[in-house]
Amino acid sequence: MIFDITDCEKAIGYEFKDKNLLRHCFTHPSYSNENKSSKSNERLEFLGDSVLGFIVSEFLFNRSKNDEGFLTVEKQKYVSGKSLAKECKKLGLNKFLLLGLGNENDREKDSVCENLYESVIAGLYLDGGIEVAKKFICKTILTEKIEKGQDAKSELQIYCQKNKLGIIEYKVLSKSGPDHAPTFKIGVYLGKEKIAEAVGSKKSAAEQTGAKQALNNLKRRK
Repeated sequence: MIFDITDCEKAIGYEFKDKNLLRHCFTHPSYSNENKSSKSNERLEFLGDSVLGFIVSEFLFNRSKNDEGFLTVEKQKYVSGKSLAKECKKLGLNKFLLLGLGNENDREKDSVCENLYESVIAGLYLDGGIEVAKKFICKTILTEKIEKGQDAKSELQIYCQKNKLGIIEYKVLSKSGPDHAPTFKIGVYLGKEKIAEAVGSKKSAAEQTGAKQALNNLKRRK
């Protein structure tokens, strides 16, 4: 099988400096067993899993002030095998996978696609560094989750991470009205700068509104 480097890089959205590393990412064990000069991507899967876990953990840590138990559950939503396999197929990465003779049916298996996604992350990390790997993860699994949930706070956080703007914080500026029907005014801060404010009957609702406004304000600056 001929490995199409150019189309593969287009699917990933990144041009590798080390083309042999790129090919290594797409070498299934069944192929390496038949071609002893080719190393399988199993070791890359191991590294990619760790890099993915770190980046998603960092994202959740910056996004939420909830406890460890909550963060662990949330993390699993992003890094589950099903989620990774779905994204791999969506990008069409599995069509570039080098498989052994008689293993063509493995191309669509979720477990194979999950491992391939992790291998690609490892390749991006080794070839371009943590920011390259983070960019790929942010535009794939993290972006997809936000689009589904329409979570303005998450969208704002990812935008700031992608553009290296800093950490977002939400502060209660005031609380008014009776206890049974309060109104909260929330300020959205990028570092020490207040970039938006919003009001709502719940802090969470005000934060979502403020995040949406803050994102719009930041985009207008570009």
